[in-house]
Amino acid sequence: VGASSALGARCSVKKSIIGKHCKIGAYVKISNSIIMDHVTIGERCTVTNSVICNHAFLLEQCAVRDSSIGVSYSVPAKTEVKNEQLCLQGGGGGGG
Repeated sequence: VGASSALGARCSVKKSIIGKHCKIGAYVKISNSIIMDHVTIGERCTVTNSVICNHAFLLEQCAVRDSSIGVSYSVPAKTEVKNEQLCLQGGGGGGG
């Protein structure tokens, strides 16, 4: 768990990395995942086998599995994400 990150009550983190300045809500379950810096995860979310990039938001009661959430992306409350790569349109990527 990175510097200045806060974990809520009854939060479970297994085989995962939590970056710096993250806010993890109560009753969140994170397993086999990477949570990068400045990420906010709302209460009662689950994150499994996933990567959550810098400045992303997961609102309350989200379930993210086998997915990648891009920089500054916001996942709406009560959303289930499975086997997806979500990112903002027009975000930096490459070629021409």
